[in-house]
Amino acid sequence: MVTIGVNPLRNEKRSTMPRSGIKLDDVKSAVSELERRGEAVTQLAVRQALGDTGSLTTIGAHLRTLREGRAEVQGPPRQIPSELTQAMEQSVTSLWTRAQELARADIEAIRQAAQGRVEAAEKELEALSAAFDKQQDHVDQMQTALDQLSVQLRSAEQVRAALEAENTSLKHINESLFGRLDSHTHAVETLMSKVSREVTSSDLEESS
Repeated sequence: MVTIGVNPLRNEKRSTMPRSGIKLDDVKSAVSELERRGEAVTQLAVRQALGDTGSLTTIGAHLRTLREGRAEVQGPPRQIPSELTQAMEQSVTSLWTRAQELARADIEAIRQAAQGRVEAAEKELEALSAAFDKQQDHVDQMQTALDQLSVQLRSAEQVRAALEAENTSLKHINESLFGRLDSHTHAVETLMSKVSREVTSSDLEESS
């Protein structure tokens, strides 16, 4: 059998009253030491500062007492003098007015700079448009000249074709004339040979 121990503190009603072991002055000294070292004031930190002695319930009760005492000593929050409030409001108003003026000045400067860039871009666009129009005119002129050259080329092709046809016709005529000339030359040579023979025969007859 395993016996489960029961923590008697669970059945014990905890008291919020400080125990007699740790005094308020002890906790106050521990809090001062913690604050001097810049450490957070907690129940565990105070207990460690006290040498790990004292009940957390007692330490907590003393801490609440110290806090309540400090609140009573400090009293209600002090009111800000009206003169200081007015001065602060005037300063804030002045700063806000100055900030608005600077913002408007910056906006105006940005607007003017943007307007300048827009105007420069418009001038550049106009210059580019004029250059494009001029280039287009040049292209149109070149196209017109090209069309004229195309017409002249077609006319020259037609003339060349006509000349080639005429040359072919003249070649045929020339060949025909050369053929006829050869025939006449052969006939003349034949006639001259016949005449020569006849003359020779006549001479022989007369000599005999």
